[in-house]
Amino acid sequence: DLLATTAQVLRLSDPGLNASRRQALSILVWSLATLERVHLELIQIAVSLSEGRLHELKPFELASTLWAFARLGQLSPAAKHMSSGVYRSAGESIVTSMDQLGFRFLTMVAWSLAVTGNTDPELFGRMASRLLSMIRRAEIKPDLLLELAEAFGSKGFRHEDLLLEVAWVASNRGALETFDCHSLSQLCEVMISEGVFCGQLVLRCARLAEVGSMQPQDLAAVVVAVSNGRSLNSAAASSVSILAPACTHLVQNFDSNTLASVSWGIALTAKSQPNSRDGSQQVVSQEVMTFFQAVLPIALRRVTNCSGAALVRFAATFSRLSLAAMAEQQLHQAIASRLMSCVGLLDAADLALFFANVPATQQSAYQAVWPNLCSEAANQIDSFADEDVRCIDDVCLERLRMPVDQNNNFARHRYEVATRLRYLGQQNGGTMAAPMQQSFSGNNNWKQQQQQQQQQQQQ
Repeated sequence: DLLATTAQVLRLSDPGLNASRRQALSILVWSLATLERVHLELIQIAVSLSEGRLHELKPFELASTLWAFARLGQLSPAAKHMSSGVYRSAGESIVTSMDQLGFRFLTMVAWSLAVTGNTDPELFGRMASRLLSMIRRAEIKPDLLLELAEAFGSKGFRHEDLLLEVAWVASNRGALETFDCHSLSQLCEVMISEGVFCGQLVLRCARLAEVGSMQPQDLAAVVVAVSNGRSLNSAAASSVSILAPACTHLVQNFDSNTLASVSWGIALTAKSQPNSRDGSQQVVSQEVMTFFQAVLPIALRRVTNCSGAALVRFAATFSRLSLAAMAEQQLHQAIASRLMSCVGLLDAADLALFFANVPATQQSAYQAVWPNLCSEAANQIDSFADEDVRCIDDVCLERLRMPVDQNNNFARHRYEVATRLRYLGQQNGGTMAAPMQQSFSGNNNWKQQQQQQQQQQQQ
């Protein structure tokens, strides 16, 4: 085995770093990272040779070595732990070499520090200033823009001006033509998640998907990113009309879970666009409606093979965006029937999504499964985020609105919501609408039942 032999030779050789050994070290770890081969013995030897000696490396050797250790750390927690000490001593060497590092190598250094959590504000500020001075005249490759966006976004030290420059370069220097589809979707995801919307990125993704060059999972990742970024940038929400025809083109190629996620992302984003004139909800575009008309029969055929999470997203999608079609009601009935057998597989996020978007008074198809959903939500109440508990309270329990004490202790409210959900879960055979239409302040059956249980326990 070549790697084992290399490790054995390095163990027996002189531990010093002359010029040839420095170059060999950087090439070795860079090769391992590029080939995604995690050989822990070799990595440990490379770390031992590097620690305390980074200042001896040439600038490009320093950049390659730091980048390689960071990439290997992404592939293996053990490799990340081994190399953590290298970055703690890297700051001084980076500052010394910074003026000699070109755009590519400085980007590699910034990315490696960001993904390993070594985000010193002063050092990142200096790197950002130098990168800004070079970005418009540097040779740009897709991987560099992606690493730059990650390094100066949420993974590292956020720098708004540099992120905007990344968007400008991607749009105005023909860089998008050189991107492979996967890198393009990744860059689109990162930029939107950082609140920097680049219309050219989304348009390029849509065009590639329409001609069959983009994989369905890459297009789906872009749609989900746009949906998640709808509150960060109003331009992101408007892009669903651009992406919808591409999704329609690939609708048969999405697997069931991906189709459910894409459908929910488009429905959520399309219905969140405000009318610029009066603030009312805009009419959904024809492109979006065409997509959902294509999704409906496919979803109906695939219901029996969907996961619980996918069922909830289909239910939420077609409750939020009604097509007024007979097949739509059939879909809700099929989803409800399938949910009966997999309620226990839903997590807190799935349950919260269902309660927030599937109104009982409109979807009578879910009457039979409603008690099971309430009971499961009560069982998982400790796993719900506070905002999801409030949502269940507002939408499902007619605003119980338990007061929160001065210390903002939400535990009592959470307990009361769980108690009422258990009460609804015991009403097998009842309708969903009835408990929701009753004011719980005036209906104390659940309180009387709880008091009787407490008295029996005391006796």
